[in-house]
Amino acid sequence: MVSGNTVTDTSHYGIYLMHSTSTKVRSNTIEYCYVGIYLATSASCLVAGNAVTHSEYYGIYLYYSGSSTVNGNIVTDGGYYGIYISTSEECIVGGNTVQETDYYGIQLYNSATSLVSYNTVTSSYIAIYLQVSGSSTVSYNTAKDGGYGIFMSTSPSSTVSRNTVEGNGYAGIYLSSTSSSTLSCNLIKDNVNGLSLYSSTSNSIHHNNFIYNTNPLGGSGYTSSTWDDGAGHGNYWSDYAGLDDGSDGRVAGDGIGDTALPHQGVDYYPYMAEI
Repeated sequence: MVSGNTVTDTSHYGIYLMHSTSTKVRSNTIEYCYVGIYLATSASCLVAGNAVTHSEYYGIYLYYSGSSTVNGNIVTDGGYYGIYISTSEECIVGGNTVQETDYYGIQLYNSATSLVSYNTVTSSYIAIYLQVSGSSTVSYNTAKDGGYGIFMSTSPSSTVSRNTVEGNGYAGIYLSSTSSSTLSCNLIKDNVNGLSLYSSTSNSIHHNNFIYNTNPLGGSGYTSSTWDDGAGHGNYWSDYAGLDDGSDGRVAGDGIGDTALPHQGVDYYPYMAEI
């Protein structure tokens, strides 16, 4: 175990581990380092409860360190990356607070079947970025006041659910070349573009709340995805002005809009109230 240390003002690494298995890095304070915590070619490790501030490039960096957990850390002013997981499958990144990184708050690269949950990321260019990390789950995160909230690139068959993405200057959720994924029960609020899709088909998008985004949708190719759950329940849109009056043989008063369809050109079953 590496625990209870204070490391400050080094030109290299605060804590560096290589070829470690089941090692715990806990409750350390690290500031003004090139990389705060670095694990390479390790497995089943735990990085938890550390405070990492003012790293030049990476706050916490795992490389070839699969089946590891990064939990409950506070990373502030993490340079280019707050938490960076590379080539490390089946990792868990949970319960971390990341603030004010120049580029990426939390990034997974080539790290499939991972879980990113219960993190809070603010004021990063991209709060949560999954790249080439398919079959992963991003859930219960808060990503706000940056450029992009959640950005998925070439990460198919993933799940994005129950996140709050708010106040982002480009997009709340952005999918690029990410297909056959599920986006559900997210709060997408006060972003310039609520959801943007590019080269992303066959996704299932339902039970989301699109609230006061400048443009609810950005990108293209929306109609190649499904915008309801298959049982007549779509999404809530704050700009939907239709009626739940039973038009066209639909059910009146069931909380699903019946006129001015499909809303935004995609949703045939928009909710009348927030979900």
